[in-house]
Amino acid sequence: YKELTVLNAEDVTVKGNSQPAIIYGGSQINCTGDVWIENLGNGTAVGTSTNKLSIKDAKNVTLKGGGYDPVVTCGTTDIKASGKVWGVAK
Repeated sequence: YKELTVLNAEDVTVKGNSQPAIIYGGSQINCTGDVWIENLGNGTAVGTSTNKLSIKDAKNVTLKGGGYDPVVTCGTTDIKASGKVWGVAK
């Protein structure tokens, strides 16, 4: 699994080219700036149906999936942002 934990960051950018997902496991991001997660390949930005995506205290959040796949496949998604939250499939 490719899990991700980021604590006390200002801005977070995660880009990769992977199938089925660039983050494939539990994810926790805590930052005061913008969050950008993008899969440049064919797969989701964050995926598994049993793990949790948690983003706290962010300004704007953008999640981009690759190909025709869903942007995020998670059992639980918890995103707290003061700005906009975008989910885009290519």
